[in-house]
Amino acid sequence: MSHVAESKDTSFTHWRFTPLPRPADTGQAPPPPPPPPYYYQQPVQPQRRTDTNTCLIVGIILGALAIFMIAVMGILAAIMLPALARAREAARRASCQNNLKQVGIVFKMYASEAPQQYWPPLNSTDGTFMFQSDAVYPEYLTDLSVLACPSDTDNTVQAVDDHSYYYLGYVLTTEDEFLAFLESYPNFIAEGADFSQDLPAPPGRGSFGGDTFLRLREGVFQEMGGQPSQVPVMFDAASTSGTVTEFNHVPGGCNVLYMDGHVEFLKYPGKFPVTPQILEALGQLDR
Repeated sequence: MSHVAESKDTSFTHWRFTPLPRPADTGQAPPPPPPPPYYYQQPVQPQRRTDTNTCLIVGIILGALAIFMIAVMGILAAIMLPALARAREAARRASCQNNLKQVGIVFKMYASEAPQQYWPPLNSTDGTFMFQSDAVYPEYLTDLSVLACPSDTDNTVQAVDDHSYYYLGYVLTTEDEFLAFLESYPNFIAEGADFSQDLPAPPGRGSFGGDTFLRLREGVFQEMGGQPSQVPVMFDAASTSGTVTEFNHVPGGCNVLYMDGHVEFLKYPGKFPVTPQILEALGQLDR
């Protein structure tokens, strides 16, 4: 009995721990090994070798290109800035002409209601060369800014006496007549003339070559046979006295309002009244 029990126990142990047959023992191929786990690996870029000479050449080229561009921009600026300045001055000069035309309309309005159709009288303040303020302002001239030339460096007008222009008040058709009036002007001031009437002139040097300075008025040309387009009434203040040369406009010159209402720019030195002798004499009187 014991032998049989021992034999059964051995058989149980053998059955429990007997290994399974391997594929090789059974003639089958072994299973393939499992694939390795997949990991993404960024491709390694080949390292470039820095070439010092190449960097130096590129730097020189870029520097030369930058210098070239700066030079081109400087040349363009040198070409464009003067042209831009001339364009701005042309616009200011046109605005100045428009100012004078407006003042000419004011004079016509004043003359239409004045006795004998006189234009505004000349201011009796020494060296002012402007019309009397109470004659036209504010009844006819409501905007004082038209007395400021846009090209005048000091063009802030607070009163009629602050102006950028000369007003003559008398019929002067030639340089000699103009100079004769300027020579007589200090005496008129000293005598207290109010410039509301015709004034005596040196013989043969008055208006239209006569002996009298005629005050500006409508119809004076029919009396004397002249043309209103020949008589300057108002123009840009300028001076060539001594070493000082002053003009509102560049190049030197003046916008001139004539009695017929048209305005013309006269480059200095030019025709009457923008002549060296007249502007020098005006400059001396201004001082």
